[in-house]
Amino acid sequence: MKKAFSLVELSVVVAIIAVIIAAVSLGSKVVESSKRQRFIAEITGDKANLSSFITTYNAYPGDIDNASSYWSGATNGNGDSIINGSTTEEQHYWNHLSLADIIILNDLQTANSGTTASVLTDAHAQQNIRKRAYNSSNYSNFFYSYKHVIFYGKAVDADDKAFIPTDAYLIDNKMDDGMPKTGDVTYKPAGSTTNASCVNNGETYYLTATTEGCNIVYYNRL
Repeated sequence: MKKAFSLVELSVVVAIIAVIIAAVSLGSKVVESSKRQRFIAEITGDKANLSSFITTYNAYPGDIDNASSYWSGATNGNGDSIINGSTTEEQHYWNHLSLADIIILNDLQTANSGTTASVLTDAHAQQNIRKRAYNSSNYSNFFYSYKHVIFYGKAVDADDKAFIPTDAYLIDNKMDDGMPKTGDVTYKPAGSTTNASCVNNGETYYLTATTEGCNIVYYNRL
């Protein structure tokens, strides 16, 4: 007859299982935290890259009206200090930064940046999160107008929901005021992102949601 496990042996097994579960849970939290930190670093870098371009060329990437004098074959903007959306200015924002050796676009980013306005983010490329840069006056539903913004989300237009509201809140709270409709970090109802999915039709992030519900809009304040 086989001997049954003793209570001590069973308690040891249960303790080991509990330790394994705790380690897996902690590891998952560490991974998610790392992703958020990488994304925050990317937003900060995007702002610094724009500042560097303006300092060097006294113009906005995409909008610079003498780009072709610096880089053969580059497309000129109209030089009105506004990155116009739905025009070649928005489409060539990232290209001008790349031509100026301020950023490096990988092959996939380069392939998409010439025909659409968005490129893949560095921090979340595997999740197909993209980013666009333009002036908010060109589109509706922003919480401020006539501001240069960078838009982070899924799909070619970078407006589909890409972040669980809790993650959006943690990013916002780290960089800004933690509120989805005020400050430099907000969201925009567009694409698959809705007021219901991101803020539960309220004024704060939908923190009990467990699925992606928000895009992120960053006011590039310079």
